[in-house]
Amino acid sequence: MEKEIRIPINKNKYILFLILGGIFVLISFLAILNRNASMGVFGIMILSVSIMFWSIVLFFLLKLLRNKNGLIISEKGIANHFSLFKETIAWEDLESVYIKKSLGTQFLVLIVKNPEDYINRVKGTWTKKILRRNYRKLGSPIYTNDSFKISLSDLEKLIISEYQKYIKQ
Repeated sequence: MEKEIRIPINKNKYILFLILGGIFVLISFLAILNRNASMGVFGIMILSVSIMFWSIVLFFLLKLLRNKNGLIISEKGIANHFSLFKETIAWEDLESVYIKKSLGTQFLVLIVKNPEDYINRVKGTWTKKILRRNYRKLGSPIYTNDSFKISLSDLEKLIISEYQKYIKQ
């Protein structure tokens, strides 16, 4: 493998989510500014959901602005900068790659030799719980969805092709 292959994030997929999040943010601002109105249970629920969306919108906005290349395939392995697991998955740890459909969504699952090692590398109890759940449901803690400017089937073929080049070295 001579160079890195950089696959950018498909930012268009997240525009609708950001618009909806922006609407909830606007609703929460209006609720805060209109203090004279009776909040009631419904108003407090709207405000709570809107504040939650503030956090989510900010999280995705920062991710989209920071990550021009979501996935990098190099001679070392695969680095997905748009997932919970941010470290490079070494080629020697990769066992297989396959597409799995779950609840109407397709995932590209990367089966690694030592999944618990990968889970233990991440910081945060919440993140570890999510990776363990992924491991139980998908067979691996590491997967990616269709967040990139490449189809999952083309990405699967590309990773297999680059893996074959690694094996031949």
